[in-house]
Amino acid sequence: REQINWLLDDLYGQFVEGISTGRGMTTEQVKASIDAGPYTSRDALKAGLIDDLKHYDELTENDAPFANQLNLSHLYEIPDYNPRWSEPNRIAVVYADGSIMEGENGSSLLQGKVIGSKTLSRTLRRVKEDPSIDGVVFRINSPGGGVFASEEIYRQLVLLKEKKPLVVSMGGVAASGGYYIACPGDEIIASPGTITGSIGVVMGKVDLSGLYDKIGYHTETLKRGRHADIRTSSRPATEQEMALIDSMIWEYYGDFVTKVSTWRKIDFDSVDAIGEGRVWTGRQAKENGLVDSYGGLFDAIEKVSQRARLDPRNKTEIATYPVYGVSVLPALRTPSLESQLSSILGKADEGKYYYKPPFELKIK
Repeated sequence: REQINWLLDDLYGQFVEGISTGRGMTTEQVKASIDAGPYTSRDALKAGLIDDLKHYDELTENDAPFANQLNLSHLYEIPDYNPRWSEPNRIAVVYADGSIMEGENGSSLLQGKVIGSKTLSRTLRRVKEDPSIDGVVFRINSPGGGVFASEEIYRQLVLLKEKKPLVVSMGGVAASGGYYIACPGDEIIASPGTITGSIGVVMGKVDLSGLYDKIGYHTETLKRGRHADIRTSSRPATEQEMALIDSMIWEYYGDFVTKVSTWRKIDFDSVDAIGEGRVWTGRQAKENGLVDSYGGLFDAIEKVSQRARLDPRNKTEIATYPVYGVSVLPALRTPSLESQLSSILGKADEGKYYYKPPFELKIK
């Protein structure tokens, strides 16, 4: 609760500041307007939150005084690329959108988009080995995911960075595993409202034995090895198993902090102080050194072009990777009761370790 309220305070402050600047209102007036909402369009006009009421087809150039401030005519003055010139500049924009999991890209009803570590790693290798690509923008919009999947992607980014400039562009969220795969970037760009950080590790162990008893569901485990069934949901973990799990969590956490410390050039203790799962807005992250500057995707493209020292006189091509597919096959299976329950509970009983925030924040 304390963490969420802290984030909301910062995001709310950004909204108030933006409205105050844009509408020429005092902070107190903006807050009063927010508290008085929601509004109909007519009420919003009376409150000074909008300038006019018109249908789209009624808009004219006079309704958009800023329209003439954006002059794109110079783009059309650049001559078409001539094959006799040198090869065109080429920037790759690699998207990582969704929860990070082992395997291939996909989608599910429970998790939404999935960043498959195999798919993304394969894409990063392809981009690294493509001689026509001069630099890479890695666009992340991810709340995190599996530890081993994040490590697989991280490794490919480190190898790619050895050969080409790598600039990270954060979308709405790049937290936990999303930050884990961001930290190797030569430069990290975020918006002030990006949700990031969450340097921490989560591992769930669900005990459904009480529920199974109530519904008459019985399991029998045959095993070899004292902790072979440590992931089962049919019994609680023993003290020894909890100590083992705790030890592994701290090891993964220490590795996470070390990586951030190395790439961001911040000492270990300072990273630990802003770690332990704490989530930051982009503005807070810039203040504590987790990101370098504010900006969007096009700013990142400009930054990587500068780092690659591309000739601005040449044409620049943007290649995007990968294309995310949606598979309906997982939804066609008929899983066991135990697997259905585990899916509903976020698969926490699988005993996997996650670089993921312990909550989900939605801005409405």
